Amino acid sequence: MTEFHADSGCNYDSRETIYPIAYRTHSHNLGVVTTGYRYRDGTYTEIGRMSPQLPQTFYDIAEPNMNITTGDLLISRCTMSSQRKFATNIGPTNRDEMCNFYIMYYTSRQEDIKDERMCFRDHNSFHLKDYLSTLPQNISSIVGLPKFERTDPYAV
Repeated sequence: MTEFHADSGCNYDSRETIYPIAYRTHSHNLGVVTTGYRYRDGTYTEIGRMSPQLPQTFYDIAEPNMNITTGDLLISRCTMSSQRKFATNIGPTNRDEMCNFYIMYYTSRQEDIKDERMCFRDHNSFHLKDYLSTLPQNISSIVGLPKFERTDPYAV
């Protein structure tokens, strides 16, 4: 069995402070756990952690009353595990794989936010360890998560 990671990270550059209230994870058959963090002033604050094999719904964030402001770094990691004998590509089918960490939030802004906020990185070339000297010790941990089953119709 081979474990691997799909990482993403972006600087939050909006002038509007946002207040996360929930998160959701998504991957296909290989996903074991997906985590999201805010990194500010050398400190990680977990936004959420869940197995994408559990129901695809929004879960409460780990730190109530947290905010995300200009200059914060938002990172996510999907920890995957494969018993396949072929390469798995990023894509939309269940033979492919993907890594998504969604954040539901509110802001005090009265006008509509017209631009869609999204962060995407090429998992082949972007690795958190290349940008940050340390990562949270439990970034890939399933400890504390509800039990889940993972089945992959393409495993050997």
